Amino acid sequence: REMEAAGAHYDGIGLDSLGGYGQLSRANYRREHFHYAHLPLSFGATDRKPVQVAAFATVEWLQELARDMHGRGLVLMTNCSWGVTPGWLTFGAPYLDIFGAEATQFADPDFIRAIAYRKPCTDLPYKPRPESEVAWHLLHGIFPGHGNEIAVMSKYAGMLRELEAAGWEPITHARVQPEALRIERFGSGDKVYLIVHNPGAEPVDARISVDVRSLGMAGFAAELGLGGGTVQAKDGILPVRVEAQGTTVLVLQKR
Repeated sequence: REMEAAGAHYDGIGLDSLGGYGQLSRANYRREHFHYAHLPLSFGATDRKPVQVAAFATVEWLQELARDMHGRGLVLMTNCSWGVTPGWLTFGAPYLDIFGAEATQFADPDFIRAIAYRKPCTDLPYKPRPESEVAWHLLHGIFPGHGNEIAVMSKYAGMLRELEAAGWEPITHARVQPEALRIERFGSGDKVYLIVHNPGAEPVDARISVDVRSLGMAGFAAELGLGGGTVQAKDGILPVRVEAQGTTVLVLQKR
């Protein structure tokens, strides 16, 4: 209240270390609590006695907290990933608005993007990271957090906002060769973004094939994002050079 009286504006709250400090393996044996549990009870792994799983109690708490926050037009963010992301967060994901990692990057970005779907995700390095690592965030549409160099973050911020607005699509309708490369899709309809990442130590000439029928594009114009110029298809294949540990954005505009 004092901060708001001083002119500060709050968009919501953030929870630190959600699910941390051994909560994943904790259980509540207090039977007087069982009556109030909305999620099913389980059994202790060693003694087979009825228990309330601590992680599920946290999910119930998230449900109540999200109901209060969203009812006031506020958002709920969590620091929910360090070296790993707790698997039970799958059950808490529907009630969260922003997923955070107190680490240089999510250890499991595929998982976090899947459970977050199109909700924002961001990490938190304490010191600047290499530019290739910042650019790698484009693959999953994850915002590189405070701690990176502002100039480097600014270089990719606009594209990240575009990807966020377009929305992640779990089915790419595209294939990339060599298979060691990664590819993800954002957007549908008239404009599609294909993100290609090379985890290797050498540059690669990638070949991307697109299922235009599934994308609903009888024809398209292709160009590289971040001012990289146009790309011409050869025998139905889009050739793209991807630097070592580099990430390239291919933008398809429906004709």
